[in-house]
Parts: sequence; structure tokens; C-alpha cells
Amino acid sequence: MTMTRHPGRKFLALVLCAPFIASAQPGTIDAVFAASVESSGGASSSVLCATSDATGNVYIGGTFSLFGGVPANRVAKLLPDGTLDATFTSTVGLVGNDVKAIAVQSDGRILIGGNFTSVGGVSRTYLARVNADGTLDTGFAPSLNLPVFCIALQADGSIVAGGQFFSPGFTRRGVVRLFSDGTIDPSFNTGAGANNTVYDLDIDPSGLIAIAGAFTSYSGTSANHVLLLDATGSVHAGFAPASGLDGPAYAVETF
Repeated sequence: MTMTRHPGRKFLALVLCAPFIASAQPGTIDAVFAASVESSGGASSSVLCATSDATGNVYIGGTFSLFGGVPANRVAKLLPDGTLDATFTSTVGLVGNDVKAIAVQSDGRILIGGNFTSVGGVSRTYLARVNADGTLDTGFAPSLNLPVFCIALQADGSIVAGGQFFSPGFTRRGVVRLFSDGTIDPSFNTGAGANNTVYDLDIDPSGLIAIAGAFTSYSGTSANHVLLLDATGSVHAGFAPASGLDGPAYAVETF
């Protein structure tokens, strides 16, 4: 684990993996949830992301096609006791290779990002939003041309996504901010953006955005795999990670 400090702010990079804990005391495993998942057989392949909503439901994404022997193509919803919500999962109807990122909005709608081509029988490439019942939110129609690896929500509900994409006409590369309908927010100006994939991002309480990935520059600024951005998408002037990292960073967290 490598830690880079910013004056007055804690900033953590390269948290490669951590167990996902649902509805338990901090630092302890929810035994009921874990036993339910284990008894069902769990996911048939890798789980790449997980999050929960205000009521304790857990959403997972990955490369799996089954959960507990039940069809669950790349995305699934688990109830607080660890059992599969098969109705939600089948309703989503995602077609593609994987789901790499999931985020739940304050209104209960769920954002999913990854490498896929359709949701609910409707063309949606790499980023989509579904309602609480699993149906596609047809009012959200972003236009991205390569996979999304990470999603974060700003305090005002704006959606920030990172990934391999450039969208459209190279106007946003590696990281983008979207309005509620999926259109690009032009006030979030990334310039030339990241010169390679953004694997993860996180937003601190003040609105600064930490990004990590395979990039070595961002809008002409040298940035070896980790960087801090202002809320406007520009490089934060107070962040100086020396020479950066000597290889890709796959996760980042502010705290």
C-alpha cells in the first residue's frame, strides 16, 4: 500500500482489494449474510464491484453469469440477508462482458458501468442507470465509446465516471462529469484528459476528485498514475505527488 499525503487532507492510493462487509458492526463480518451467500454457492465468477443502499440491499457487478445457480448476468441485487433478489436481477437483463462499477443515487436509482452493450433489451454502451425495480431508466442516455471502470457521485448529484473512454470527438478522455440525463457537463473541463485508463476515482468532502490508473499525464501535466483534480476537472494546484508511482494504480480513496 502506498500513501501520498496532501496538506490538511488524508489521501490513500493503491488499496488493491478489501472484503465487502454488509450490515455488520465495523470491522466484523455479517455472519447471516455470509452464511446465506456461502450456502447458495454465491457468484459463478469474479465479483468486481459492490455497494449497498440505505436499506441494506447489496448490489454486485462482475463477470459472473449465475448467483446461487440462478441466472444473474454480470449484475445482481442481494437482500440484506444475503439472498438473491431474482426479480430485480432478471429485470436488468444486461448483455455484455462485465460490470466494473456500481453506485446508488440518493433517490434509489442505480448506476452501472463496465463493458456491456445493452440493458433491458435497449442499447446502452458502457454506462447505464436502472430504477429501483431493475427497469432501465430511459431518461439517462450517455454517449461513451469504451468501458467505464469507476463511478462516483458528487454532493449535488452530478455523476463522475472514469475509464478507458474518450467521448465524443476526444472532448473528454478518461474522466467525465454527466448531468442527470447523461449528457456531458461542459463546465467540467478536463482539457486533453488522461492519456490512459482511469481505473478508480473518489471524491473527498470538499469536492476534490482523486483519480488513479494507467495514465502518465493529464491535460499536459505529468501525473504518474495518481492525481488530484479540482471540482472543475482541472489539476489541483496544491497536489504534488513527487514522481508518482512506477506502475498503474487500481484503486484510490480519500478519507
